Amino acid sequence: MTERGRRRALPFSELIRTARRDYTAGAGRILPPFVVAFVLLRLPLLGIDDSALANIVTQIVVPVVVGSLLTAAATIVLRSRRGAAGSPGLRDLNWLNLLGASAIAVALALLATIIMGPIGLLVQPALLGPPFLMHAIVLEGRALDDAGKRAFSLIRRDARLPLYLLLIALTLGLVVTVLLGVVAVLTNSFEETTQDIVLVAAQGALVGFLVPFVAAVGLRSYEDLAA
Repeated sequence: MTERGRRRALPFSELIRTARRDYTAGAGRILPPFVVAFVLLRLPLLGIDDSALANIVTQIVVPVVVGSLLTAAATIVLRSRRGAAGSPGLRDLNWLNLLGASAIAVALALLATIIMGPIGLLVQPALLGPPFLMHAIVLEGRALDDAGKRAFSLIRRDARLPLYLLLIALTLGLVVTVLLGVVAVLTNSFEETTQDIVLVAAQGALVGFLVPFVAAVGLRSYEDLAA
């Protein structure tokens, strides 16, 4: 096995530290579109029926596609903010390949929800892109099929990194759940419709704040394995 094949991942603490630094540096540019998008994506939950199809579309399909495309754009911003050499620009993105990748992310999100139930929704931010596949498209300019091979080769070097992403997303998802519980208590005296609007908007805003951090962790994970 080559030295590259034996390469191990960054320590978890170092991964978090560098991702937090990227997140802080790029927050001014990446947070507004994420927060606005996820608030708007949550608002339809107020008016949909309780059918399985409506829930799949509003809670999985649309958020994952939009989130995947935003994560691809955020990857460019995060790298450019720290002056990484050879960083592509937003105009260089191949949106058709990224849409194909987002379809794969939707399939993974559906599978996660089927297997893990509500927990599958909590880990959804870790599936946006999906990581490694999206990175190979954005940062290496690969076509979708070639990017898939590249992603698998990277993950085989150290499969802990995808698990780290899932763990981080799950932890942040639980934090969002707790904070929403606090908001529910604070707005308990509101009219039911008003409280529902506040809760849905708060959920979207919190998710919009946290997803870019998961994106920053994914980017650092990819860079570590691809080095």
